Amino acid sequence: MDMRISRGLTNLYLIPLSCLCLLAGGCSTSPSAWVERGKKSAAAGKYAEAEIDYLKATQAKTDFGEAWYGLGLTQFKQGHLGDALQSLSRATGLLPSREDVSVTMAETSMAIYLASPARSAPLYQQVVTTSGDLLKRNPNSYDGIRLKGFIAMIDRHYPQAEELLTKADSIKPGQGDVTQALMQCLIRNGQGPEAEKLGMAFLARQKDFIPVYDLLYGYYINNHRDGDAEQLLKNKIAANPGVVLFRLQLARNYLDAKKETELSGVLKRLLDDSKQFPDGRLTVGDFYRANNRLDDALRMFQAGAAQGGKQKAAYQQRTANILVSMGKSAQALSVVEDILKAD
Repeated sequence: MDMRISRGLTNLYLIPLSCLCLLAGGCSTSPSAWVERGKKSAAAGKYAEAEIDYLKATQAKTDFGEAWYGLGLTQFKQGHLGDALQSLSRATGLLPSREDVSVTMAETSMAIYLASPARSAPLYQQVVTTSGDLLKRNPNSYDGIRLKGFIAMIDRHYPQAEELLTKADSIKPGQGDVTQALMQCLIRNGQGPEAEKLGMAFLARQKDFIPVYDLLYGYYINNHRDGDAEQLLKNKIAANPGVVLFRLQLARNYLDAKKETELSGVLKRLLDDSKQFPDGRLTVGDFYRANNRLDDALRMFQAGAAQGGKQKAAYQQRTANILVSMGKSAQALSVVEDILKAD
């Protein structure tokens, strides 16, 4: 044998297995391993990554029900409801005895039903059937009672819905979706004070469930309780200090109330805390533009462009758009020319 070939074969035996896998294009990962990776990514809130992991598991094993279920869950979390419904349909067929799969399928069906003006009858029936099946197995099924309460709400049978959701809450207290639905029933049934009491008690225990804040805020605004609405938004910010959207919601509240001093104060905090809000100037400028305060938006974007840095082009683009909106096309063209010179 040629000595060079012999030495080459000897060296090949010394290469670690992991390197051989890389040379061969990567070792294959089992479907179960992809599912475990997906679970870890989903637990960390990385739903897009989890979706890819679950998708790889389904490609490796097309009849892997757990993978289809995980895929549907992550798609649902990302708001891809149509894709989630298809994935969960596969999971339901492969895992017919799994209650968590059928419940998630029903929740997805209900979300699509409520979001679509067409109000698909098969989606409605999916929720009804799942609720009925759960209650046949266990008359005190939390999910069965909860889903039946949601159906009663959809049908505007508010007293019945209130009764069912109250029972669900007694079985498994403090669940955000049940509390929110029960509050809606109470408000629509003319029991606003009871809904408010329920919501405030819930937020005292769990401060990060946003739909309850939003429901209470709408209730206060509709009943002209502006002071309570303002305080609720402040509480919402205090419980979630890093969420820009909530601060902008308070800013809009002040804008509607024509409280310029308070409005400036809220926006100034976004500008002053560059560590927590690195895009504060862009955010404030976009807020002004969205609310048709073009002069303020232009001032904000021009100041940002003057500072330079990585975001300069973004500020310049917004400046040009504002100038066009104001009918100042020549000035806008000059800004665009500056952008093109830089890039």
